[in-house]
Amino acid sequence: MDNKAYQQHHQSIQRLFAAHGFTEKSPVKMTLQEVQDNIDNNKPIQNADLTDVDFSSVKFSKVKNFVASDKSVPTTILFLKCNLIGCQFKQAKLQKVLFQRCDLSESDFSEAELQRGAFHECRIDNGNFSGATLHSARFTMSNLQNVNFTKARLLKAMLHQCVLDKVNFTDASLLKTQVKHSDCRSCIFANSNLTQTQFTDSDLSGQKFPGCHLLMANFNKAKLNQADFTSAADTRYINLLQASAQQANFKSCDISSAMFNACDLRGSDLSQCIATTMMAQEADFSDCNCDNIKSHYSCFEKANLTNARFVDADLLGNVFTNANLRNTIFTNAMLNLANLTAVKADNTIWLGTSQAHLQTRQDNTLKAQQWQVPEQDK
Repeated sequence: MDNKAYQQHHQSIQRLFAAHGFTEKSPVKMTLQEVQDNIDNNKPIQNADLTDVDFSSVKFSKVKNFVASDKSVPTTILFLKCNLIGCQFKQAKLQKVLFQRCDLSESDFSEAELQRGAFHECRIDNGNFSGATLHSARFTMSNLQNVNFTKARLLKAMLHQCVLDKVNFTDASLLKTQVKHSDCRSCIFANSNLTQTQFTDSDLSGQKFPGCHLLMANFNKAKLNQADFTSAADTRYINLLQASAQQANFKSCDISSAMFNACDLRGSDLSQCIATTMMAQEADFSDCNCDNIKSHYSCFEKANLTNARFVDADLLGNVFTNANLRNTIFTNAMLNLANLTAVKADNTIWLGTSQAHLQTRQDNTLKAQQWQVPEQDK
């Protein structure tokens, strides 16, 4: 979200607050009974100092739904600009509760039910969400440092423009969750379910994924430089469209049907991978190690494969149309049925390659240059 969009979003929230009589005040002490009275009377809790309060006895069953003209603003508003440091929400039922500009550092939400809850512009350092249910919950523009999401369930949740410093997602499920425009470099993902999780435009540089299920995970425009996928449980159908994944490690991974279009993979290790029907149009594989890769019917159209290695690779039916193969090494590679039309093949090494039924000419309407096997390799 750019500055102009943020200002508009902020102003819409302020108008909503003003419509319901919210004003700027310094935090004041509030008793647990007063909190319960506000909830029972459908009144939001604003500017309250509730440090170290135990909310386990509070019933959040009567929460008013405010109608907002801006549909992006959550419609249930409860805690606004409150000091909630060290509070106890363990096993609390907090469905559709909004925390806006609150300090929730050291608070305990373990095993709480937070379906469709929202945390906007909050500080949640050292918070505990272990075992919590956070289906469709939203964390936006919030600071989460040393937060524990171990075994949490975040189905279709959203973490947008958040600082996720040393956040622990061990054994957590982030199925279909959106982690957008967030810094995830120091997060812990171990045995996490990241199936169809979206990490759009997030930074996961140097990240590891031991035991993680990454089936259909979406890293569109993400930063994955020096990331290590080798210990992940499932990497099929991953999407790295326009991502930066320089020097990433995919060695021995099954990346079948992966999407690498326009991805920067310079210097990465894809050796011994299974990469059947992989899409890598206009991707940069320069200086990559793809030795012993098994890549049947994949597409490298217009890709940059300069100085890449494909020694002993199985490249049956791959499309290299208009690809840059300068200084690429295909020693003992199997290129049967491959399409090498109009490739740039200066100083390419084809020693010992199998080239049965090569396609070296496109449809005449494209008027593409016909590639020829160098004389020394015939």
